Amino acid sequence: NNLGTPGARLLAVPLERMTALTCLDLSWNNCRAEGARELAAAMQHLQAVMSLNLGGNDLGAEGAADMAVALGRMDKMTQLDLSNNDLSNGEAFAPLLPTLASMP
Repeated sequence: NNLGTPGARLLAVPLERMTALTCLDLSWNNCRAEGARELAAAMQHLQAVMSLNLGGNDLGAEGAADMAVALGRMDKMTQLDLSNNDLSNGEAFAPLLPTLASMP
């Protein structure tokens, strides 16, 4: 798909109104930190999401921190894929730990 940051920005507008969405696959879109910020703001409204795939977006530490806020509001989520996002060091992964610890 390779939406990139511009595509993530465009997708964020209708995405925040999709409050009944239960499954979202945004994998391999190369959103990076800037796109993650846009998507995270919209995804805070998606509290029904049970399965989320954000793999392959090169989120890095900054994108992970932005996503942590949105993920914290998705209390029904049982599946989360964050693979291939440059989260291998502790600094990048740290913002997600409280959210991940509270997931069912």
